[in-house]
Amino acid sequence: MMIPHAPARPGCQRSDPVRRRVPHGARRGISLIETLVVMTGVATILGLCAVTLQLLLRLNTDGQARLGAASSLDRLSSQFRADVHDCDDARLGEGAEAQSSSAKGAASLRLTMGSQLVVTYEARDGRVVRVESGSGATRRHESYLLNRGSAVAFERRDDGPRRFVAMVMTRHAAKGLVEPPRTVEVLALQGKHRFELARKEGGRPR
Repeated sequence: MMIPHAPARPGCQRSDPVRRRVPHGARRGISLIETLVVMTGVATILGLCAVTLQLLLRLNTDGQARLGAASSLDRLSSQFRADVHDCDDARLGEGAEAQSSSAKGAASLRLTMGSQLVVTYEARDGRVVRVESGSGATRRHESYLLNRGSAVAFERRDDGPRRFVAMVMTRHAAKGLVEPPRTVEVLALQGKHRFELARKEGGRPR
């Protein structure tokens, strides 16, 4: 004997739930925490890039400044030696103790060549100015830019009958660096060319 099943009433659910399958390949949403992590990483990378770029620009600027100062010092040294070798008399500027060797040196130097030509060297903040004048008029004015913070002094050093003139440049260490101060010295014999000419005319060997 078969018992007929009662028809299902509308709105009634079966006792066995039906599993809902997620379609294959469906994309899952990104949570807020993951978004924050990605944004933090990107911000950190951008900050590091900005700091690196700033350091590279600073290194480039310092390198160009050092190269320019080295080139200027080379030209100044050559001109200084040539002037001292041709001069008849060399006098330290105002403030030097007498006209002999000075421990601290002087900030200016006056070179006399003959009766009309006078060359003056004056040390300023990070630069040396050379003025060539004759008959009361300025013939040539040059400025040699050195490193910032460099102190330049002129000294006279006598070695028996020979008289030397020295240009001493001291570069102070920059803030935050452990690099010790460096000193560059340019030494020239006063009147060297006149002595050589006198020896040639007298027939004596060099």
